[in-house]
Amino acid sequence: MKGHIPDLSDIADLMWIENALEGKSLDPAKRTALVRAKQLLTGTNLTLRQIAGECGYADLPYFGVLFRKLTGTTPAAYRNQWCTVRATGT
Repeated sequence: MKGHIPDLSDIADLMWIENALEGKSLDPAKRTALVRAKQLLTGTNLTLRQIAGECGYADLPYFGVLFRKLTGTTPAAYRNQWCTVRATGT
């Protein structure tokens, strides 16, 4: 995400995360990773493992647990609900 300029969607995501955490502290790197994960889940056809790796998590189950804890849903369910890019049959 080097050179990424936050847009309104990024800011809204961060505000939502803050409200979901109800004042609990979250490492800024984890916040950034969560916003990035949401972008990749909804805007790409990358696998969950690839997205976890792109967000700095080599351990897919840990990524899934953290994502669910922070969003209330699994990465796969989030993608199914909000995805704007659909897989193409190749």
